[in-house]
Amino acid sequence: AATYFPAISTDKRFLIQAGEEAQTPIAVRSVFQLGAPLPRLDAKYASNQLSDDDVEERDTEVMTWLLDAFGQEILDAGEDEGLEIFVGGESGTLDLQRGHANAVLVSDLRWLVASFAFVLLYLMWSTRSFWLSLFAMLMVFSCMFPSLFVYRFLFQQTYFGILQVLAIFILMGIGADNVFVVLDTHSQTVAQHPELTTFQERMSVTLRHAGKAALCTSATTFFAFMANALSSFPAIFTFGMWCATLVAVNFVLVCVYYVAVIAVYDAYFSKKKPCGCCPGGMSKKAVDDTAPGADDALSRGEKFFQDRFAPFIIKARIPLVVVFVALYVVFGYFALQMEPDPEPPNILPSDDPFGGYRTQLSGNFMGDDADLNKVKVQLVFGLDKDKPIDREGTDYSDPSDKGTIGWYNMSRLLRFNATDPEDGLNPEITEFQLFLANLCDDLQREQQARTALSIDQDVLGANPAIKCFMWSFKEWIVAQGRLAEFPFKTSRTFSSALQEFFDAPVSATERYSEQGASTNGQVWRSMLFRNAESTEDHQIIITIEAKLSASRGMPYQEGQALAERWDKWFEDYKADPAKGYPDTMKGTGVVLDGGFFHYYYLQGTLISECYSGIALSLFLAALVLLLATQNIIIASVATATITFIVASTIAFAYFLGWKLGILESVVFVMIIGLAVDYCVHLADAYIQCDKETREERVIFMLRRMGMSVMSGACTTIGSSFFLLFTTIRFFQKFSNTILWVICMSLFTALFFFSALMALVGPNGTTGDVPIMAYLAKLVSGKPKAASVTTAKDCEAAPPIDPQNVG
Repeated sequence: AATYFPAISTDKRFLIQAGEEAQTPIAVRSVFQLGAPLPRLDAKYASNQLSDDDVEERDTEVMTWLLDAFGQEILDAGEDEGLEIFVGGESGTLDLQRGHANAVLVSDLRWLVASFAFVLLYLMWSTRSFWLSLFAMLMVFSCMFPSLFVYRFLFQQTYFGILQVLAIFILMGIGADNVFVVLDTHSQTVAQHPELTTFQERMSVTLRHAGKAALCTSATTFFAFMANALSSFPAIFTFGMWCATLVAVNFVLVCVYYVAVIAVYDAYFSKKKPCGCCPGGMSKKAVDDTAPGADDALSRGEKFFQDRFAPFIIKARIPLVVVFVALYVVFGYFALQMEPDPEPPNILPSDDPFGGYRTQLSGNFMGDDADLNKVKVQLVFGLDKDKPIDREGTDYSDPSDKGTIGWYNMSRLLRFNATDPEDGLNPEITEFQLFLANLCDDLQREQQARTALSIDQDVLGANPAIKCFMWSFKEWIVAQGRLAEFPFKTSRTFSSALQEFFDAPVSATERYSEQGASTNGQVWRSMLFRNAESTEDHQIIITIEAKLSASRGMPYQEGQALAERWDKWFEDYKADPAKGYPDTMKGTGVVLDGGFFHYYYLQGTLISECYSGIALSLFLAALVLLLATQNIIIASVATATITFIVASTIAFAYFLGWKLGILESVVFVMIIGLAVDYCVHLADAYIQCDKETREERVIFMLRRMGMSVMSGACTTIGSSFFLLFTTIRFFQKFSNTILWVICMSLFTALFFFSALMALVGPNGTTGDVPIMAYLAKLVSGKPKAASVTTAKDCEAAPPIDPQNVG
């Protein structure tokens, strides 16, 4: 058995001030120091001059070893003792949480197999054909290859992350929905047009109906994803480009590849008896709807929608609309309460042993390594003030492509190369040393005065809130009896003194401690950084850090205001002649924040882009609907229905306690493309019926497309349902959202949209837009009047009895 020698500490409740009553600690922290020699790695990584790739490879091997050798053993021990244990650790590129998340991701992807199996079995049950079902699923996954080509070479994108994996689940639902529309329309074409004797004639009619509906739904979904592609966030715009590409490729394959699949089925399998698991044959028998007893040829579902559901909708249309409008107001109110997420996205849930480590650490312990939620501000010298990082020409979607550091020449102040000639006396050398020392003292005065800079107060047992190496440097000079030399007069003497200070052992009176540090250089290495890989002596960064009382979870507006106060204070401080900032340093001196201030601005941009993306997607969806239906009334009703679904989804997320993060922003814009599908199918059926009254059109609409939209919803619900059992938070949130959107879209399309059409739907040509018909003719080559659906297709709808519809 392995023997561990941990450093054990209790939580901050155990630390008491004078006169306070001791409390029982509820958390204990054990730190295991693990390091060289590691026999298995020493030979391979013996050199100290390792490339970044070598370091990452080494850390990956160490991380894998740690997780295999210790991770599960520690968790099992805690479970045996009834303890809740959280595990974490990171060093350089080594991050145990990331390693565990990668392992969980691989495990979660097995649910993709379950989703595939469900959709396949449902397709087999619906189509009664293994051939049609199997090749439908193969078509969905074959979309990946041409999509990858377009994504990589047309959009010039290389990033492929978790969100791109989630797109597969969306595609299964969208692809199956298009398949159902094509198959149902083809079956109805066979049943209603026995005069069409060849497959080519039947499929031509089918594609004029189904192709139009699929084009409309694909176009609205495409534009919804492309609205994400306009985002300034790489994770969002790459996801939008990827999904838009998948949707476009899927539409092409449905109209080309899947038509060939149906042709083979029609030629070789349609007349044969299906297998035992697929009884019946494809969808419907070829029966003339206008013949006597045609109602008997309808499926149970079609009979239900025609004889029961449609009359109910027509009779209760006013109460239904009133109820939905009231819900509209309620959902809209709560949707507006959605706030941006102050926390960075966390892949693992908070109750995961690895995912909850940082939350437990910052919530229960003190110290720099535990204060993960406290904002830290760095005043940095050595970077170009105007362009600290040059991102020109970089790939924003590639996390490793970070750009080039904009160095500021510090050689006039610091020279560490022994071969450099002495530069003689330089008043700016003394000015800079005094400026740094005074800057630290003035920051301390700001801290004591509790000014708007919000510098945190020092706490017993923790490192000082202000981290300034000049204080320790001056104390070391005094201890060496060299106070008369300070400030040093030349860059050579200043650099030499600093080097001696860094090589010296840590003083017993040192206020700032670093775990495992034995020299001053190990304590302050992050505060004075010299680029050892460069032969240029000027590539040096000097940092002074201040920990703030402000936490990462503050509202983003307050965080932005705090960032602006720090920027203004530092610029005014450097510009004050009394502070003695050297003229040669005017081009450097920037405020950095370790990502905290950046995240406040990110939140503001995220919420702005989310709502602007929703507005843009709604606008584009309305245009597509107007072009497809060529009727302003139907397009307006469908757009209102989609808006209701969007409001209900955001309100649903608010009820679940979610906040607006990257994943939520992606989903909220994306849902417009998913929400429009069922309304489009119903609207298309409504306008294809040549009956004059809206009541007869509603009955035909529901009879013809009710089961199709139900089947499409079932496949999407089934493919997303299995994500509920995953561990990755992105998958769980995605599943919850998609399930809600699809269920609400189906419910709203069948009840709200149908009720509105029964109430205000156009009679005859009311609401037709001639210019849209002209544009549609330009796009399709056929005017609206050339529709193949005639009054004959609507004959199956029974006459309306005014006594039955109230």
